[in-house]
Amino acid sequence: MPRGAHRGSLPEKDNSRQVTGYKNRLLMRAAWVILAAWIGGASVGSSPVEAQETVWPAAGPPITLLGEPLLGEPAVIRATFNRPLVDQPLPGPPLPSEPLPEQSNTADANVDANVDFRADSCSSLAGLHEFWGYRYSTSVTEWVIGGADYFGMFSFGCDHYQPAGFHSNVGTGMEFHFLNGPRQTDMPPRVYDFSLAYQCRQQLGPLAYDLATSVKASSDFEGDCHEGIRFPSHAVGYLQLNPATQLVFGVDYLDRADIKLLPVGGLIWLPRPDMRFELVFPRPRVVFQLSPPGVPVNGEDGCFSRGQECRLYIAGDLGGGTWAVERAALYDDRATYRDLRLMVGIESVNSDGSCSALEIGYLFARHLEYTSANGDQSLDDTAMIRFVRFR
Repeated sequence: MPRGAHRGSLPEKDNSRQVTGYKNRLLMRAAWVILAAWIGGASVGSSPVEAQETVWPAAGPPITLLGEPLLGEPAVIRATFNRPLVDQPLPGPPLPSEPLPEQSNTADANVDANVDFRADSCSSLAGLHEFWGYRYSTSVTEWVIGGADYFGMFSFGCDHYQPAGFHSNVGTGMEFHFLNGPRQTDMPPRVYDFSLAYQCRQQLGPLAYDLATSVKASSDFEGDCHEGIRFPSHAVGYLQLNPATQLVFGVDYLDRADIKLLPVGGLIWLPRPDMRFELVFPRPRVVFQLSPPGVPVNGEDGCFSRGQECRLYIAGDLGGGTWAVERAALYDDRATYRDLRLMVGIESVNSDGSCSALEIGYLFARHLEYTSANGDQSLDDTAMIRFVRFR
């Protein structure tokens, strides 16, 4: 037994272990304070600081402590430390208690008082109140019923115009016409149209305009097709009178043998969001919305698209064309076919804004004329079936 030691006395404490344990506890507390401060986030500035108890909502799955889930109320993390008074929300999905923003439905929205023609700058024919233009891109498959003494025609192709809305670009077109009858004259079995055009649509305040010019070769390409070179063009303006009415004015240069120039004039009137009256000469049209329009959805390109829509329309138009042809007697001539058309159609508007339509038409006031006046005749009325795709 060492000197000075008494039996039954306790051994001396190891001060180094006490110091180490104290340091460990101090470091642990400091670590918890730093962790809590990192979670809460310190605001930048000179905000007053005070001690407070903060309850932090736990985002995501329930928090577990040592492998055991916290039961009862939603789990919280409690920490008492000095931190700025300004609270900063935790990152993560919104809490269930917070109401999610409601999506607005514009299906039944009326025309805005300050109508902007550029509502259709992304594409297309979707929306009866939007700006379409005087002529827009059309692909056609058409059958004018005929045969024997009835002049008929089967045609397909696409024109050179730009998609509906505000577009400025160069376009090309081609159309193929397979003729049937009449027996009294010697029309060729086929004629063609090839065209190159530039079209521009723009807006200047309440005024919008549609300008187009083109060069077109229309012939059977058997003889001299020089007489089949044409330059159809148009210049049409649209003046917004009020949110539901536009004044339309301009000229349509057809450059045909029978009709060179037509005035363009009238009104576009939308008495209701589901009705559109295009009371415009020479191409009147009335459109009725049969199904509610789809809800606008922001696409990847930033444009808006809609769901499936169905419409009924009634339209009038001037049909026909002029072609340079070679007659049976091997001399060159220029043939012109003309008719007036009254059509009823059902069109479906796709989600990308394009339209597909099936039309049934009644054709009257039909004439077939030649520059030589040899074989001119009036034709009987007939019917037409046409499948059209607009853009």
